[in-house]
Amino acid sequence: MKLEGQMTISEQKKAVSQPTATKSDVNILAKGAGISLFGMFGGRALQLGGQILLARLLGPAGFGLFALGQTIFQLGGRLGTLGLNAGVIRFGITARQEGENRLSDVFRDTFFATFVSGLFFGGAVILFAPWLSQDVFKQPDLTHVLYGFGIAIMFNTWLNVTAAATRITYRMQYSALSLELLPFLVNLILIVALVYFLDLSIMGAVIALAGGYAAGLILSLIFVRNLFPKAKIIDTPSLPTIKELLSFSVPNSLAVVFNQWLQNVTVLFLGLFMLPAEIGAFQAAEQISMLPAIVLLSFNKIFSPMITDIYEKREMGRLDELFKISTKWGLYVSLPLLIVVIFCPSPVLRVVYGESYGTGTTVLLLITLAQIVNTATGSVASILSMTGYQKTFLFSTGIAFIACVGLNLGLTPLFGAIGAAVSLGCGIALLNILLLCNVRRILGLWPYDRRYYKLLIALLPTAVMVFLLKQIWVDPSSWELLFMTIASYGIFAVGLIVMKLEHYELLLIKATVQKFIGK
Repeated sequence: MKLEGQMTISEQKKAVSQPTATKSDVNILAKGAGISLFGMFGGRALQLGGQILLARLLGPAGFGLFALGQTIFQLGGRLGTLGLNAGVIRFGITARQEGENRLSDVFRDTFFATFVSGLFFGGAVILFAPWLSQDVFKQPDLTHVLYGFGIAIMFNTWLNVTAAATRITYRMQYSALSLELLPFLVNLILIVALVYFLDLSIMGAVIALAGGYAAGLILSLIFVRNLFPKAKIIDTPSLPTIKELLSFSVPNSLAVVFNQWLQNVTVLFLGLFMLPAEIGAFQAAEQISMLPAIVLLSFNKIFSPMITDIYEKREMGRLDELFKISTKWGLYVSLPLLIVVIFCPSPVLRVVYGESYGTGTTVLLLITLAQIVNTATGSVASILSMTGYQKTFLFSTGIAFIACVGLNLGLTPLFGAIGAAVSLGCGIALLNILLLCNVRRILGLWPYDRRYYKLLIALLPTAVMVFLLKQIWVDPSSWELLFMTIASYGIFAVGLIVMKLEHYELLLIKATVQKFIGK
């Protein structure tokens, strides 16, 4: 599973001047991102529906307790994959070009390592559940909740890697269905059945979570078998190749864990210093602020295998142009929604979660501003990871994580949720600025050019319109918020059209319309 050597920094920067992205590249990026975006927004809508239902059924205290367990689950899930979801793409792209035997080797070793890792990290949570509940969080009721989360970690770990394997085909619908949609649909159905009808409270919520990931895992295994019928998935693993695979994947895993823990460590600090109800309010605000990150993740899912393929061909000009396009499109999709959240934070929280979560308004504003920085820097983490600079990715996330922990130690005990939000926001912004500078320094790639002035001009009337609507509807209802959001996207789109779309964007729209009319 050896990969070709990396280009020198001077070679990479020189190669950026090579021919840029083709129409085919743009089509693949747009189609893949569109499917991923649909899957992720659909999945997050289902997940948000489940979270809202739990928030209302369990109340702030019960929801805060569930949030603590969910934080442990998210950490265990990130650690459990060992970065093998990135590794199976990085090695699978090149192995697929070499033949079915090479691809079988990658799948065999990756899936074996994933199976062992899932058992280890899920079992560790189950083993240490009493200690975490009673000695760390001083919440004895959390013990049985963590038992269930430990089982969920196993299913989640295996699902993430098997779903990632399907993405090396650039056909994103399989990952969208198995990883993004089905788990949260099953989870929502089980929440209604177990928590609402059977009144199983928090344990019912945990069983629903584990059941959703188990269903997604079964579907993803079916997809892998259908997409790669000749690949031998179950066979004797090769320890030397597993070691090589892990040498790439583990730094990625640690970097992703640090990145995830910029958010999770903040919740844990709140768990140490604040009441469960305050944790629940913070969790609600944080989940809404993550909407732009969903857009970025949807581009990363299709862009990651493209990065590997293009970089191995040493076509840095193509990569640079796709970096610019994906970043700009991410802002196109995110900014109109963020404008509504910034002008109407309290109504958004009230409409989505209920009156009792209105204390999270300032938290929502602070974290949303940080997420704008995240979206505006584009797929910097994926670029460093998929070009073999995973250690640079790890180093940057480590710095941001340490800064976030330090700020939390100083601010959270004094200012509560506001201090935690400032700490988290600074950590997110610092991380993405560091990654952007490293992408520029090492690879010579930069996501910005003069074309961004169109975005800024289109954004101005959008913000003015939302501001004026907020003056008319001082406390907008759910329908009024929906109208504001649709109007925000409409004004923004008109502004871009008036400023004239790029040539490749017009070609893409034309091809999409023709395909639709043809059908």
